[in-house]
Amino acid sequence: MGSYQRALLRYVVLVRRISGFPWTLSRTDTQAMAIILPRVQQHYSVPDSYIGRLPSAMFAGTMFEAVGWGTCSDILGRSAAFDATLFTVVCGFFASFANGFGMLCFALFLLGSAVGGPMPTDGTLLEHMLKEKRYLVTALSVFFSSSSILSAFVALLVLPGNSCSNSRWKYLLVTLATITLSMFLARIVFFRLPESPRYLVYAGRPHEAVKSLQMISKFNGSDLKIELDDVADHRPP
Repeated sequence: MGSYQRALLRYVVLVRRISGFPWTLSRTDTQAMAIILPRVQQHYSVPDSYIGRLPSAMFAGTMFEAVGWGTCSDILGRSAAFDATLFTVVCGFFASFANGFGMLCFALFLLGSAVGGPMPTDGTLLEHMLKEKRYLVTALSVFFSSSSILSAFVALLVLPGNSCSNSRWKYLLVTLATITLSMFLARIVFFRLPESPRYLVYAGRPHEAVKSLQMISKFNGSDLKIELDDVADHRPP
């Protein structure tokens, strides 16, 4: 294992854990939508022929995110797109304060366009994973599956058995949005996420790639000696 790989090891393990937070939130909001569906129908007196528009709105949003977030990662960078996925926070609070069925559908459309963002963006952050540690990418599915448990657990705490006649279902959305906000603040306060060195090289920004690698090396407690020629893109024009 070379000096670069040793410098990278502790960093990629931590990034895998941080990447798991948005993966958890992706499934949590989708599961919450299924939980609140009958309560929303009774709260707004929505007929059976129209209630299907609520999940349709959310999954229509996921259709847009499937195209948008990957493109965003290529244009703005891996780190910027990764942080932008926390747009989920705004959409979650917006959905909880919706004062009508149509407004709630629109809010869930925006929420759907945000919750799926971590899947393509987190994968790009782990694109330089060591070969012997690539099983950690698959381990992200653990976070995805645990989100259903989290959403159901919060619902058991927040929603009483007779909550269909009131707005307690909104408290579930507020609680999940607050959890998302806490994860976002923890990521900002406790860990500074550098840009992907591979992305910087392919974007024609080798100087920034050197700084990013040095930052990663410093995080791992080592001093990586690297020159500009070591990261330059030597592909033929």
